[in-house]
Amino acid sequence: MTMIYILLALIASQITYYFLAMLIVLFHEFFHYCMAYYMNYSIDKIDILPFGAFLSLDDIYNHSLIDEACVILSGPCSHIFIYICLQILPVFIYKDYLLTINKYVFLFNLLPIYPMDGGRLVGLILESFIVCVK
Repeated sequence: MTMIYILLALIASQITYYFLAMLIVLFHEFFHYCMAYYMNYSIDKIDILPFGAFLSLDDIYNHSLIDEACVILSGPCSHIFIYICLQILPVFIYKDYLLTINKYVFLFNLLPIYPMDGGRLVGLILESFIVCVK
């Protein structure tokens, strides 16, 4: 399916924009990956989807709530890092586009809808309340 979107982007002469957006998404997933690796999660794979990516972990529910929160929040934190890096760089042709895409990916990913990080975070908060009630 991703190859179809790449082909359509090529046909529409938008391949540069597509790859720049995917670069931000992959950087976001790389931050999840690094934190999961640091927290000793069993990492299965990173799925690259037409409009995003997904880090698949084998033991997501076998760690502490704080470890899971760190892995979840590492993705959104990547956008702060990307923003700072882009602000430091001098003006170039795709800078405004990258800043805009970075902002929208950050905001979209915080929506409280599973499997977005916002939805996973809401689920983690609800899980912490359930654990506290028991």
